[in-house]
Amino acid sequence: MENFNSKLYEKYNNLKKRKFAEVEERNQKRNVDVAKYQSAVEGLIEDLKNENDKLRAEMVSIQEEFHECQQLLLQERHKTKMLSNGVETLKHLLLQENNDDRAPLMSPHRSPIVRLDDSNEFLQKGNMEGTQNAVVVKDASIITNGMTNEKTIMYFTQIIA
Repeated sequence: MENFNSKLYEKYNNLKKRKFAEVEERNQKRNVDVAKYQSAVEGLIEDLKNENDKLRAEMVSIQEEFHECQQLLLQERHKTKMLSNGVETLKHLLLQENNDDRAPLMSPHRSPIVRLDDSNEFLQKGNMEGTQNAVVVKDASIITNGMTNEKTIMYFTQIIA
């Protein structure tokens, strides 16, 4: 019986060793798989961090561009307001001159014209939107040529490019 017990105990130990080896082998495979997944996840996290940094830099760039556009818009509004004020001043001066002379300044096409002394250009009223340079009128006066009865507006300007 003792022989039988020893054989049985030996089989039990062999089975226990084999099961332990199988469990150990599964644990090693699981550890290898976990290590693979962990390295893959770390790589993905690093990629997402890089993409996040890139998107943040792009967002800052877009915000800076937006700020520049806002500044340009404010400058353009200021220019437009100054031009409107200049146009109103010129209209007021022309109206005063026309009321004084009772003879409006007219071109052959029957639209009022303004002769610019420094450039010798003629601008017709209603055609001023096509001009390329923005001009802010600081002071203006109307001078009538006694011989030709041509009315000329003399003004001091600041050109805003």
